[in-house]
Amino acid sequence: MQEIEKKALAVVDGTVAKIEFDQNQFSSIYEVEVHTVTEEYDLKFDAYSGKLLKQKKEPLDGDDWDDHIPATTKIITKEQAIKTAQTKANGKVTKIKLDDGVYEIELKDGQNEYEVDVDAVSGSIIDFEQGYDD
Repeated sequence: MQEIEKKALAVVDGTVAKIEFDQNQFSSIYEVEVHTVTEEYDLKFDAYSGKLLKQKKEPLDGDDWDDHIPATTKIITKEQAIKTAQTKANGKVTKIKLDDGVYEIELKDGQNEYEVDVDAVSGSIIDFEQGYDD
């Protein structure tokens, strides 16, 4: 995920709001949402080659503005949030999204899937759910 984040930021200079891993029998891709001050970019990368497959740009709308935390607020990094989530559930991260000051992290370990919410300011776990992997 870190490599894909770097690739996305090389394409668009902004803030990564969401990274999601999606796999089916035909392909494995990373979907990345990057926000600039005025626009939202949806990027799709091949998970194996890292090649940019698709890029879509649209203006930020009302529901996107709440994804931004004021610049004066110090938040933990995605890597720190993942490390915290993995103290509660061990598995591969399939999705991470920063929304309203909370990192929403999904992990899978083959049998189970976990959803862990980590406060982006304090770094503490604020919600945890476990279920069977579909």
